[in-house]
Amino acid sequence: MRFLVVEDDFTSRRVLQMQLQKFVTTDVVIDGAEAIEAFRLSWEEADPYAVVFLDIMMPNIDGHEALKEIRTIEKQMGVHDLEKTKVIMTTALEDPGTSLRHITKAAPMRTS
Repeated sequence: MRFLVVEDDFTSRRVLQMQLQKFVTTDVVIDGAEAIEAFRLSWEEADPYAVVFLDIMMPNIDGHEALKEIRTIEKQMGVHDLEKTKVIMTTALEDPGTSLRHITKAAPMRTS
């Protein structure tokens, strides 16, 4: 099992990495552009990420845009909804609305 941490803040990145690497292989990148590249490469290597911890506010490509591209890559690969990589959006913001803004568009909540 493999996880990806996408975080531009050194301290946040290091804390996540230290906690996760105790249990799973953890790769770390610093912005959305690197996240998209790492995600694409994981599929090319036939070892896709099980979980991506994705910061919302980053330079170059933010977390919302990176998530859109990740979902596009999965669609191109023919990944079914239940098999999509789990994405945990992370932020230091105190506004939950910002975190949820894109998630509901990218992956609508299922109701039973």
